Amino acid sequence: MLLRVGYRRCFASAVHAQTESVTYFLADACHGVGFSLAKSILIKSPLTRLAAATQSTACAQEFKNALWDGDRLITSSFDLTDQRQLENFVSRANYSLGDDVQVLLLNVGELPSRWQREFLTTPLIGDTIASEWIRLCKDVAAVGILLKTILPSMMAAPTLIGRRKVVAIFSHQSPLPLHVNAVAFKVANAALDELVRSTSIELARNAAQSEFVAVKVSTPILADRSAQLEWCTEVSKQIDRLRKDESFALQYNGRSLPIPGYPAQIDTFGYDSNVI
Repeated sequence: MLLRVGYRRCFASAVHAQTESVTYFLADACHGVGFSLAKSILIKSPLTRLAAATQSTACAQEFKNALWDGDRLITSSFDLTDQRQLENFVSRANYSLGDDVQVLLLNVGELPSRWQREFLTTPLIGDTIASEWIRLCKDVAAVGILLKTILPSMMAAPTLIGRRKVVAIFSHQSPLPLHVNAVAFKVANAALDELVRSTSIELARNAAQSEFVAVKVSTPILADRSAQLEWCTEVSKQIDRLRKDESFALQYNGRSLPIPGYPAQIDTFGYDSNVI
């Protein structure tokens, strides 16, 4: 096995950068900016491949109808906290796409839809129902389970010379600015920040430092899919830069990734004076 891995590493190192293919894993693919992010990935190059997981069967069907490409895209709907289902999907993706994951995009989702329907102001602790607390915390748990399941195979796979593997964890998309003041959102967001920081540290301990970079991506307020696609295109460019620019990757490893033209972090203001 070690000889096989060594051969793969030597072979991969010799591949010219212009001929390299890049395989992305995206979850949750159908909520928030997931659809637009998938589109920006697939249109950037005929060599990009995408494994897209979602928890919504209805969204998965829309996703397939709009973006289906049997050679470059595989998608499935299942509970992202179910490790066995996740492992099965990862195995199917590796087999179908013929390549290991190099870019992991996680928690590409949104805040509870009821907030947009019922609140023009900040949803307070008393306004947040039990299922919304559970959903947001489950999203964080799904990120941890995805990392646990996918990172070992990413670490074992070869890395091209001059390239890095990327782990990007996204904040939930908020439909309205004041919703980011909700305590439930801030609790989940703080947990995601810690996951990014700790993942970068653990990867540095267990893999060559130059092989991986882990970042947080703060999703801004985006009015529609057109605005989403513009933002996602810039995100995709920055992720490419993380893969190819060592100094840029080292600068932002374990931190928030700047997206040109957009705020680097979500502004939650001061809770005591700005909750309305």
